[in-house]
Amino acid sequence: MKILSGSPDNYIELFRTSLLFAGISDEKIEIFLKASNYKLYEFLKGEELPLMPDCIPIVITGVIAAYILNKDGRRYFDNCYMPAYAAIIPQSRETGLVSTAALPEKNMPPFMRKSTEQSSLAPKKINKIYPNRITVAKRHSVVMFLDKAAYMEPNPSIFVLQSEIMRNIINIYNNASIILLDRSTYISETTAYKKVMNFLYAECSEVILTLPISRNDLADLLNIDTSTLMRVFKELKKEGIIDYNKDNITIKDFNLLS
Repeated sequence: MKILSGSPDNYIELFRTSLLFAGISDEKIEIFLKASNYKLYEFLKGEELPLMPDCIPIVITGVIAAYILNKDGRRYFDNCYMPAYAAIIPQSRETGLVSTAALPEKNMPPFMRKSTEQSSLAPKKINKIYPNRITVAKRHSVVMFLDKAAYMEPNPSIFVLQSEIMRNIINIYNNASIILLDRSTYISETTAYKKVMNFLYAECSEVILTLPISRNDLADLLNIDTSTLMRVFKELKKEGIIDYNKDNITIKDFNLLS
């Protein structure tokens, strides 16, 4: 994990693709960020995200997965977050499902070591609670940690921009809620075959679907065993509905899928 430093204009191509800045010009994005408190972090595959409760983590690029970690060390896939939808990663203390990731002080950037207590952009050390929620980069990812004050506390110089940012944040949460509702419909199916069929029907907007998560994670999401998932994949391939290779699933007949 490392901090991407420099002026906002150095990363404007990343920012303009984010749902957080949908409908906002490059110039206004720079104005907002220069008046706001935020940090841009780069995560390699497998790295765990730190907890920063006073910020909202927004996935700019890559894929972040959330897992429920039990006291015995076993973890189960919970959700994934990507730039195109569900881009804001929840950080919850109230439910007990919180990330325990925190940097040792010796590994913190210098600006964090002296001001951990005061800075909302410093990782927080908390007591472990089980079940525990952790978030991990599934691919090389860039995540912005935006201080909530940047859009919640009125700033006369960027008040209109704050309103636009708040509108986009609400839209992101609304989209995430719709996605979760859709997922609940296929997870509630009684057979593994129907769960997989409904998942593919809901998630496939194009001929080829690249799974953003592993097959083990997908099995957890559908509440079935990985071996059962692969058995259903083989059945669907034999029926001429799909073909698959590693993380890529090709829909051969959308009519049969529906």
